[in-house]
Amino acid sequence: MEEKKLLHAISELMDDKLKPIEERMDRLEEKITGVEERLEERITGVEERLEKRITGVETQLEERIAGVEERLEERITGVETQLKNEINGIKMHLENVTDKNIQTIAEGHLDLNRKLDEALKVEQEKEMLVIRVRVLEEDVQKIKEKLGESA
Repeated sequence: MEEKKLLHAISELMDDKLKPIEERMDRLEEKITGVEERLEERITGVEERLEKRITGVETQLEERIAGVEERLEERITGVETQLKNEINGIKMHLENVTDKNIQTIAEGHLDLNRKLDEALKVEQEKEMLVIRVRVLEEDVQKIKEKLGESA
């Protein structure tokens, strides 16, 4: 029995010693729970602020991208219009100036060919006349010689 009393006394002593430790642990758990709750609230607040900032940045980026796209579209349209105008100007120049100049040069070339052909015909006739004159001169010379012999 004494053993039981001794065990009971030890148990009470341990209970007395453990009780303050358990109370301290309970208080620590409460503090930890409070800290966890405060941390959770702060993290939630930070997350919400970050989410708002991210949303704001996304909105700004989307607006800027839309503005850049609009400006690029306007520039592309302007460049297309300018190219079309320049191409039309080149076509008009080709039709109105270059084609007519080529036609004028071609007509002049044909005229030169005709004049050259006419000049060559005259030259050929001239050569034939020179040959005939030489033959005639030779015949006259022969006639003179015959007349000079008879006289």
